[in-house]
Amino acid sequence: MRGRIRLFFVVILSFLFIFGMSCELPGETGSPSDQTPSESGETQGGDEETPPAEEEPVQTGIVTGQIYESEGRGDLPWVTVTAVGSDVSVISDTDGSFDITLPIGNQRLQFSLSGYEFYDVDVLVEADQTTVLGPDVIGYPPLLSGAIRIVLDWDVYPLDIDAHLYVVSSEEEVYWYLPYTLSGNVANLDWDDTESYGPETITIYDMDTGTYYYSVGNWSEYYTPVSNDYIFSDSKAMVNIYDSGGTLLKTYDVDDAVGDDGLIWWRVFSLENGVITDIMTFNDSAGATWSGGTGGSLPNEP
Repeated sequence: MRGRIRLFFVVILSFLFIFGMSCELPGETGSPSDQTPSESGETQGGDEETPPAEEEPVQTGIVTGQIYESEGRGDLPWVTVTAVGSDVSVISDTDGSFDITLPIGNQRLQFSLSGYEFYDVDVLVEADQTTVLGPDVIGYPPLLSGAIRIVLDWDVYPLDIDAHLYVVSSEEEVYWYLPYTLSGNVANLDWDDTESYGPETITIYDMDTGTYYYSVGNWSEYYTPVSNDYIFSDSKAMVNIYDSGGTLLKTYDVDDAVGDDGLIWWRVFSLENGVITDIMTFNDSAGATWSGGTGGSLPNEP
């Protein structure tokens, strides 16, 4: 009797086990068809995920330069050098030098230090190259109201071209030999460069009074004349005129001048009572009103 009861219970338990297996709810078996996309390692639609594209590294180059102050003509440290349109900046060293790493392409550098005035410099940055800035970077004393500053820049050749300002009222010529007016604080040669690029800078302290003539002499051609080797067309010379607020009033490009660019004088403009008048001609002399000077120079000599 006990054996029959035992057998009965075994049959009942087997039946319940078999019945329970056949009645499992969908999704409880863990089959791949019931798994979510994240569990199966596949995206919706069965495609594999595409890894994000790697960004290409930005190509850069180095620009190095030298900063001076115009009055003492010494090195100028602690100047902030910044690339326009970026947050890249460095500080010049105690000897006035600086190195700045920038993305390749055309860049414009700005300079700042309390108590000084600077002008921007453009430079082409090349990949994995060190570019030495051609023009010297000069810190000038800030201009007083009514003053203007005339800045001459050029390329490698001619090595030396000179800015000249003829002051009609005192019949004085401001240039490398006589860098300021003897008759008073009228005009001054702030910076003279003799080894390419410039700048060569003249300040007129009151542009609204008097008459002035500004010209550029090709000293390299005058002093060591070699036919067509050091002429103005090779110079890429530019003259920029700034007011006391740093606004660019006028730009002159030597390529726009007319005449024989093998001559040694480029007459650029005149200034009379605040009005700038273009001249823009090449000549073999500085002109009747531009010649001489009280510094012992020969007439019309650069």
